[in-house]
Amino acid sequence: MKKAAKHEGKKMALGAVAAIGLCTLLFSGSTQAAKLAIFHHSETVPTTYNLDSITGSSHPDVPDGYVKSKYTVKLVETPDKPPAQDMSMEKAAELGAQNLWRLYSATFDNQTIYMTYIPADDYQSRALWYGEVNINDTLFYSFQLDAVTGESYSASRWDDSSETVEPLEYLKDYQDFISLAKSTAEKYRLVSGKVISGEYVLQEARGKHLVIVIRVASDNGQEAELTFETHNKDLVYVAYDSEVKQEKKNVEKSNQEAAQND
Repeated sequence: MKKAAKHEGKKMALGAVAAIGLCTLLFSGSTQAAKLAIFHHSETVPTTYNLDSITGSSHPDVPDGYVKSKYTVKLVETPDKPPAQDMSMEKAAELGAQNLWRLYSATFDNQTIYMTYIPADDYQSRALWYGEVNINDTLFYSFQLDAVTGESYSASRWDDSSETVEPLEYLKDYQDFISLAKSTAEKYRLVSGKVISGEYVLQEARGKHLVIVIRVASDNGQEAELTFETHNKDLVYVAYDSEVKQEKKNVEKSNQEAAQND
């Protein structure tokens, strides 16, 4: 139990980075992180279900070449419990694992996917399942998806094994990353429809490295935000359309509340 508690404490700290750090508007994970920090113990659940029964994902088809890993699912206990009509954490974990394989060729044999249920609130219109996998001291994956439909909200891969890149020089020319974001969005179908635009959002120091966020849009109005490490151009975080739109609503709500308090 002590070993598990130590592992989960480290896992939760890393999860806060993934949940908070690279959402476009940077504060979206605050409510979520507070809920993720409240847990007591984990309940092991074997993954013995039929892949064919999983539906409702933004990528409903099992990826070509995908083989389900032999992982374990553990529930991070919080006061918030999913209602019966919401997706089970086993299905949510498998959809998240499929999407991480799709984006990063990630496999999770002999790993544990920690799942947290996050109910809807004033800053999140739909309940979410949040999952994370701590491979080792430097490699960490996470995902969020709609707890009812399985639609992807975010996916990430953080690898801190490389040495610090110094100095952290902010880029003045973003065109290469805009082109990379557009081609990546098309390759992985991160938005429905045809990708028609890409725009720079921000740069930020994240741990050892500098990251850059690019927003892409499709011809049917969907958007996604892609975060890359600038030194190696690795994709480290994807915010899908629902998360991007939710963050815009949150900013509007916060601005309105601030104006009313002035």
